[in-house]
Amino acid sequence: MATQSDHVQATIAQMQEAIREQERVLLEMRETLAALQRTPNYLKGVTLPHLTREPVVEKIAGTGTRTLANRNVTAFMRDYLGEYGKYDEKININEIVDYLLRHGVKRKARSLYSAVHVILKKEVRSSRGDSGGGGLHYKTGVGFFKSREKVDDLTHRDTEL
Repeated sequence: MATQSDHVQATIAQMQEAIREQERVLLEMRETLAALQRTPNYLKGVTLPHLTREPVVEKIAGTGTRTLANRNVTAFMRDYLGEYGKYDEKININEIVDYLLRHGVKRKARSLYSAVHVILKKEVRSSRGDSGGGGLHYKTGVGFFKSREKVDDLTHRDTEL
């Protein structure tokens, strides 16, 4: 039978876990803020050194080791796209997968390919709202590419009657 002391210990453990989770969320917010602060330089074409921290491994009490490297995939992707200087050329997803693996992301290449594709889709959607050039675009039959000029929505094929 559980005693009051057991209940107090369980409550303490829950509170400590909640604090750790809040610290993880805060770290993620700081990384996003840092990426947003670098964005104006990327749009101007200035290349900066890779600023995303290396993957973090932390101990979680009683559950073993948890690798947080995969939380940085989007940040690594944005860094790669910011450094990508080729305009109006297809972006090779396999090169991005290699880039992520070199930076310590632990996943199968096939899963990373899928994740990169999803992130690129989201980046295309978010860059549609930008009025400036330099956005990411997608065209059927071509793939993803960066362009300095404003590109009309190429995801829908025009039909002629």
